Amino acid sequence: MLRYSGSRRREFSGRGVIGLPAATAAVAEAAGRMNRYPAMAAVELRVRLARHLGVTAEEVAVRPGSVGVLQQIITGLCDAGDEVVFAGRSFEAYPILVELAGARSVRIPLDDAEGHDLDAMAAAVTGRTKVILLCTPNNPTGVPISHDRLEAFLQAVRSDVLVVIDEAYVEYADAGAGPDAVTLYRRYPNVCILRIFSKAYGLAGLRVGYAITTAAIAEGLRRTALPFAVSALAQRAAIASLDAGEEMEARVSAVKQERARMAAELDAQGWRLQRGRAIFCGSAPISGCSRGWWTRLTPRASWSARTRATECRSPWPTPTPTTACSGSSQPTRPDTL
Repeated sequence: MLRYSGSRRREFSGRGVIGLPAATAAVAEAAGRMNRYPAMAAVELRVRLARHLGVTAEEVAVRPGSVGVLQQIITGLCDAGDEVVFAGRSFEAYPILVELAGARSVRIPLDDAEGHDLDAMAAAVTGRTKVILLCTPNNPTGVPISHDRLEAFLQAVRSDVLVVIDEAYVEYADAGAGPDAVTLYRRYPNVCILRIFSKAYGLAGLRVGYAITTAAIAEGLRRTALPFAVSALAQRAAIASLDAGEEMEARVSAVKQERARMAAELDAQGWRLQRGRAIFCGSAPISGCSRGWWTRLTPRASWSARTRATECRSPWPTPTPTTACSGSSQPTRPDTL
């Protein structure tokens, strides 16, 4: 089993990292009306998302990224001392949002395949558990949760515990590898799905994400949201992105090809890889170092000159296949944590 005490990500620069051309054009056109307030309820975007996903607009809540939705969910459902169960390691914002809400994080280690240990997560549920967070494909290991495993998990969990399925990287998952989350949501009312436009759609700087949940919860999210939090430019870009299906398919295909190319290159160099199904490519720890590393991929992009550290618990530099971590040299100071 791979063990990680921290990570070090290298960001890529190069072509393929901007928004879809249709979204860029929509933003340029909408910029001429930036003196106008955005639609507070994002009705047009919600209607378009509902049509895209086969749900109703009343079941969709649009917020500034999935983090914006998740903060509302955890804050609204958890009192001081209530518990939120999630995998460790997974999306680094989870424990931050739990702490901000005054709740308690219950972290369940990943299994031997670097995926969610659903049996252990189900066993960790107590009377104080209010929310369970499942990231599929997982960030950053890229391991998806299969449909059958997730349905068995939902059958084992109390119906009054909200199970949030975080699908930030769902567009990069191989067909059939992950769950049909919308179908599970239809069967289990305690399921909430989170998706975003930040990754595959390339709109991270515009901050737009959404939840698919029961009409009652979605209405509660809209009523308690910070007004005008999702900008008019973000809403126009998201709608244009949903309409640009061919552009989207080309981008996802290019990233998958780059994922395979980089994995083959690293295999040839002797790295022991953890195969992911998102935009990450990662290594196992090497001799003398307990840490692995993960990189984000974009099509045929080049390494950036700077590095970004996340969840670093030591000052060790990123190892190479032939050099173990010694802790003797200092890494580049992270520009963002």
